[in-house]
Amino acid sequence: MTVEPIARKIRNNLAAKKASCAEDSNLSQSADGEGPMENFPLGLLNLELTGKEMELTENLVAAIVGLGCGRNYRKGRTAILAADDLKKYCPELARVWLDIINHQSIDAGYQIAKMPENKRRDTLEAIASGAANTVKQAKALIKANPPCSSSQVVSANVDGDPQPSPDAENGVAAEVLNENVASKQHFTPESVGSWVMVRIPLFPLDKTPERKWNGYWGRITEVGTTLKVDMGPEIVPLLESDVVAIEDAMPNFGEVAERVLRLQSFERVHEFGKVILNRMQQTSCWDAAALAYLDAVEQIEVTFSPARACAITGASQSK
Repeated sequence: MTVEPIARKIRNNLAAKKASCAEDSNLSQSADGEGPMENFPLGLLNLELTGKEMELTENLVAAIVGLGCGRNYRKGRTAILAADDLKKYCPELARVWLDIINHQSIDAGYQIAKMPENKRRDTLEAIASGAANTVKQAKALIKANPPCSSSQVVSANVDGDPQPSPDAENGVAAEVLNENVASKQHFTPESVGSWVMVRIPLFPLDKTPERKWNGYWGRITEVGTTLKVDMGPEIVPLLESDVVAIEDAMPNFGEVAERVLRLQSFERVHEFGKVILNRMQQTSCWDAAALAYLDAVEQIEVTFSPARACAITGASQSK
């Protein structure tokens, strides 16, 4: 990507050279009808590209840095930009993604970039955990072992359409999912305090602020024209179609979720603690290790902030 501006300048110089050759009636045309290339400075780079291939900046970049063809560079650029965007909210998974691009293949990284956000996150988490080594293995693992939350089971059939059509290829399965979605998407004032998983359909050019909470759970604080959902650091307005109710979570979900949201609401949390909290806020099932990590984050935040200690102690006593 650093080479791209240089390659663009080379391409522009090439175009200017060809135009100059075409205007000069004293210069003979080559056998294939293109202007002579042997004296053009690009020959020193030994890129082994035809005149036609040199008209595309992406081809020049790929040839200079050794990526083969411009299509490889285009895929790599798409994957890198998407991974950099993920790094803002989940640096650990972004590092896994970059490792896949660097050590497996550009195409594998590009396949992840094309996935809906919820499937992308599940795939990266499967590889990060060591349960899978490749994207193909992660897909097979997720298919064989769907996430434990009912909201995640429904979301596996969302892929950009929050209400699957009854005419879908799966027939009966689609109808069952439609009934489940319909029963979970009607919220009333009595729904305040309920926990929901944010499942905003993926639109490539959609850059609305709440997009960053896709795949996270939160608690409904208000039901009106939109749902107000407490995500910890902020309360965001969402449509009913953008969330799925969490109804069959583990018995201690509410208690653990309250602790996570409370820590997330702190103005500053240590970066390592933030990674742990973000991971916990993306699933409704936690094992003993995850809960131990939560205890550690809580202890650290209490130790370094007396004000937070009072808040957590007061909340614990009120239970």
